[in-house]
Amino acid sequence: MSIYQSFFDGMALGFFLGILTFYLVYRYKIRRSKKPKDDIDNLVDDIKSYYRGVSERKSDDFE
Repeated sequence: MSIYQSFFDGMALGFFLGILTFYLVYRYKIRRSKKPKDDIDNLVDDIKSYYRGVSERKSDDFE
């Protein structure tokens, strides 16, 4: 009976660790998405939009 008990204890422990991991990753993603953009993020977004426009043959002045 101890073999089965160890197996079920391992399954229960894995289940609870999986739920805890899912919860922590979920909270991390929510917190990360609410983080305000800083100057570097805004600069990267501007560069991406500029090069996206260049690849689509748009000629926008970039300041």
